[in-house]
Amino acid sequence: MNEIVAKVLQASGFDSLNPAQQAALDKGLLEGESLIVAAPTASGKTLLAEIAALDTIMNKGKKVVYIVPLKALATEKYEEFKSKYDPLGLRIAISIGDLDSTDPWLADYDLVIVSDFGHGFLTDNLINLICKHSKFLAVNTQTNSANMGFNLITEYTNIDYVALDELEIRYAAHNRTGELRSIMKIIAPKIHCKNLAITRGIHGAVSFCKELGFLSSPALATQVVDTIGAGDAFLSFTAPLAALEAPMDMVLFIGNAAGALAVQIVCNRESVSPVELKKFIATVFK
Repeated sequence: MNEIVAKVLQASGFDSLNPAQQAALDKGLLEGESLIVAAPTASGKTLLAEIAALDTIMNKGKKVVYIVPLKALATEKYEEFKSKYDPLGLRIAISIGDLDSTDPWLADYDLVIVSDFGHGFLTDNLINLICKHSKFLAVNTQTNSANMGFNLITEYTNIDYVALDELEIRYAAHNRTGELRSIMKIIAPKIHCKNLAITRGIHGAVSFCKELGFLSSPALATQVVDTIGAGDAFLSFTAPLAALEAPMDMVLFIGNAAGALAVQIVCNRESVSPVELKKFIATVFK
């Protein structure tokens, strides 16, 4: 019997799979196949999800999100999974919209990165929890067609590092035409932000902090195929650097290098790899 299947069966108190579960395994459940399992209530569909989840975590080194439609069910499954899989070394967490906790569990992490797409998942309670307990907090509040003008960085406070594009900070300031640096000087203290970085496309990036003032870095892209994901790449590479207190001119430069690689990738089909980033930076310095 497959080791993962055996672990899930043992944790669940079963000796074997039922025919529907075995059919799902035979169809490639553990071989990367996308499956839709249709079966009656209480026929073991959740067990299949647990098998796939455990395989993804333990064999593929990835994380899993298990989504249910009701808060009560989310709490029930959280408690069940925690009791079953904590002994295997898995870390189980729950996120429900109005969760209000005084447990400062976020303080256990050196860096918390928030990429807020403005779809309502991050409620006021969650935002307050994040802002209160994060050891180092990096935030991007993305503007898109579904939240235009409503998903603003001003919903956050006590932020160590913010990465936005120029349109996003202009929305936050309600200022379409004003001088960008003036806007940055207004927004940074308003949200109690230590380091504020703004990407400007072909005009590069600029940062502001009270101690150093303004720093800038030129754009490095020579070929633009698709700009989708460039801001995410910038945030992903610069937030850890900011948390390590790297010089902000270096942070901006590496962020622009990551962005230059990201704009050559169509529709986020792949991530910007550290190896390619190192090669690109070496090329720039030749």
